[in-house]
Amino acid sequence: MKKYISMEAQKKYVEEILRRVPTLPEEQLAKVVSLMDKLQADEVQKAAWSKAIEETSGKYRDSLSSTEEFSQRKQEEKALEEAAYQRRIQAQREAVAALKGKYKDAFSSTEEFMKRKEEEKQLDR
Repeated sequence: MKKYISMEAQKKYVEEILRRVPTLPEEQLAKVVSLMDKLQADEVQKAAWSKAIEETSGKYRDSLSSTEEFSQRKQEEKALEEAAYQRRIQAQREAVAALKGKYKDAFSSTEEFMKRKEEEKQLDR
């Protein structure tokens, strides 16, 4: 937001600057010019930011979703993720069942397996 000063105040500032300029040493004049350039650049930058803000303010208000729409989309995403998870679990269960079927004749139970391992240990001694 640009601050406006009255024409009378602006005239006084200009007169004061013009009165002091002739008495300044050369290196201070360079600093004054540099400061004025910086101040003008700041004003240009502020104007550019203000313009950008004005151009985008409200531009996307129609594309924003309501809380209900957002919640509905999230529920749909969750349902898709849950379905994918259930498919993975089912595939794992089927793989385990296939392995159990494949090796069911090898050992009828864990106890039998352990008994055979114990017998092998006895034979190794």
